[in-house]
Amino acid sequence: MNHDRALAAARDTLLIGVDGGASGFRAHEVRICESGGRLHWSLGEHSASENIEPVEGFSPKALEVQREEVRRGALEFSREELRMQARWVHAASRAIWQVSAACGRDRISVGICAPGLKTPDGRGIELALNGPRIPDFADDLEQSLVIGGLNVAQQIGRVVSDGLACGHGEELAEDGLFRSVRDAYYIGGGSGVAEAFKLAGKVQGLEQLAPTISRAWQLRAADGASYEEHLSIGPLNRAFGLKRIAVVSPEELPETAAARGDPRAVALFDAMARSLAEFCCARILELHTTHGTLLERIVIGQRLGQFFRDPRLEPIFAARARSVLLEQLRQRAAPEIFAAWIDGDELRAGRLMGSSLRAASALGALALAIAPPQS
Repeated sequence: MNHDRALAAARDTLLIGVDGGASGFRAHEVRICESGGRLHWSLGEHSASENIEPVEGFSPKALEVQREEVRRGALEFSREELRMQARWVHAASRAIWQVSAACGRDRISVGICAPGLKTPDGRGIELALNGPRIPDFADDLEQSLVIGGLNVAQQIGRVVSDGLACGHGEELAEDGLFRSVRDAYYIGGGSGVAEAFKLAGKVQGLEQLAPTISRAWQLRAADGASYEEHLSIGPLNRAFGLKRIAVVSPEELPETAAARGDPRAVALFDAMARSLAEFCCARILELHTTHGTLLERIVIGQRLGQFFRDPRLEPIFAARARSVLLEQLRQRAAPEIFAAWIDGDELRAGRLMGSSLRAASALGALALAIAPPQS
């Protein structure tokens, strides 16, 4: 990251990193300090979340229809999609405003990440699997913030992918799991699947590796469903019978039910663990074949990472995922991969790990906005 630009922004403005998805936006105060000639990035004490209320009748258009509209240069929005656009902007603006108010500062620098394929200028969302397309997202958000009385010190830059933001967060945070390795892969599960890569010491998103690396929604499991479907939290909740996650108590969540031994919930987590292991194995083999990379670590993040680290779920999720990945690598891995990942009857320590960072994406999004890496 650009050392001088980051320090200048930290001196002059309140730093806010924002993570967005189909369910809502979460804004976090970010702090930077310098010690021993290097920057230390961390979350401040203030954060805020704003849920996005569903719009009745809205569902994203099929991707092939969206792509055809992009090709024609004429995006067509239904009334429901326009209403959903407004709710996304409002939720992001409200979350940022609440952090600013809590900190007592109105001069801000903002970095934001959100899912979906971005517009050519990077400031909007052009294709979306789980939400609305918002081609003027950054412009609309800036306008909302200014109307709300905030002083946006610099133009909101690119709306980055949540995966890339998470990867940079894992690299920058003191307890980030990208820091100590040269070649690693990040997979997060939330409203969709977020991915990032650290190859030869450089953090990259899927966009930088296309078309050699397929996206999670393009890869199919044995049942024909995409791995994005298998590893996202929304399908898990729906399979358990939950429709509106914002209105249920923690006791009603599938992870709580699985922890107390509910057979239906346990079966869902067992299936998710197997899908996670199969997908991780595919990534290990694919990167070795296409880039000659021998991964040192896979980091499991977001809600998927919380499940992975939850001691209540250890036997049915993390341990199960390690066991299936071990089995897969024994069957499919080249000798050099086998030697790097397997030690006797188990995976080597530090290879498959759950992230403890609750807001890696906010750190990464802010860093990419105020101090992008020097090329």
